[in-house]
Amino acid sequence: MKIGIDATSWSNWRGFGRFTRSLVRSLVRIDSQNQYVLFFDSGYEKCAGVPQAARHIKVATTVPQDEAIGPASRRSLADIWRMTRAVAAEGLDLFFSPSVDSYFPVFKVARKVLAIYDANIDEMPEVILSNRRARLLRWIKMRVALRQADLVITGSAYSRAQIKSVLGFDDSRVGIVPGGVDPIFRPPESIDHARQIVRERYGIAGPYFLYVGGPGPTKNLQALADSFAALKSEREVATLAIAGKAEPGGELEMIARKLGSGAHLLGFQSDEALVELYQAALALVIPSLKEGYGLPGVEAVSCGTPAIVTIASPLPELLGAAAIAVDPHRPSEITEAMRAMLLNREARETARSAAIALAGRFSWEHSARAAVELFERVARKNSGMRPAAEMNPEKQR
Repeated sequence: MKIGIDATSWSNWRGFGRFTRSLVRSLVRIDSQNQYVLFFDSGYEKCAGVPQAARHIKVATTVPQDEAIGPASRRSLADIWRMTRAVAAEGLDLFFSPSVDSYFPVFKVARKVLAIYDANIDEMPEVILSNRRARLLRWIKMRVALRQADLVITGSAYSRAQIKSVLGFDDSRVGIVPGGVDPIFRPPESIDHARQIVRERYGIAGPYFLYVGGPGPTKNLQALADSFAALKSEREVATLAIAGKAEPGGELEMIARKLGSGAHLLGFQSDEALVELYQAALALVIPSLKEGYGLPGVEAVSCGTPAIVTIASPLPELLGAAAIAVDPHRPSEITEAMRAMLLNREARETARSAAIALAGRFSWEHSARAAVELFERVARKNSGMRPAAEMNPEKQR
């Protein structure tokens, strides 16, 4: 089977860029039966680590996708048509679009697969997109993408239910490909050594909580700041480390300024640095109003570190006893969870042991095998879909 993949988000630092890179590398590595063709735009020169075993097609667009990112994409119709025409010329059996953000219409391809990580924007459009035109463009793009899709893949049963409820897409046509983590994310050989590294490299001398990610209306960062400030008013023994791309005068910078010496604004960090920060943290905190998957939570637990996670996500299901689930609308619950990780040694060690037990479970190889199974299954069918239970790799284990 000749499988085409939209790789225009390859260099993007956001979650769907990581998903694309990690999944595609694993697909090409484990699957020698199918041929993979990767479609890039004018941002190709910025793409690192592209598997050479796949064929690369570079389309000369006026603006690369990572500069036109966002629900209200600034891609021109001419650039969209260039991508569409390049795919149509290849005689593909199946085309995979790993993100609605980079989606473009596809023709002359027998089967089309679309990744949707969540329906958060569609569930809360006014919260995430203040511009009415942006909401309309997003709605049109999503509807065209869903109309073309023979199969949608998502990361969890939680997201599949959301896609059915919010988007009205038949869940018998939604398969699950769980996200993975790279092998570099693993527990430390010595927690004391991990803390020493963080102290020397980042100047974080005592216990700290960690936030990994960028700003955004669903990230609920004001609640995180308020919750941590409440904890700090009781005890001066912990700090909050923030690892994410901070724009000057942006939300991350404002929160760090508000918390003063209680916060460490670290900026964007490489995977190697994130491993060190995860390993030595008391816990990762994900207070989001909504998360379609929550990859930092999986990465933290893979490093043996507990996570405090929003109930509005698949993370409580995925992480089990390695996580404390909190209502993102109740900052007091976030404060209480941080207090437990800071002061209750038994609770902290129990959660850490559960995290270590899960380490190694989330692999991109497993994700790639699940994707190949779904690709081949949808390609074999002339019409219709199998029941959702048959299409969920988790049911096959």
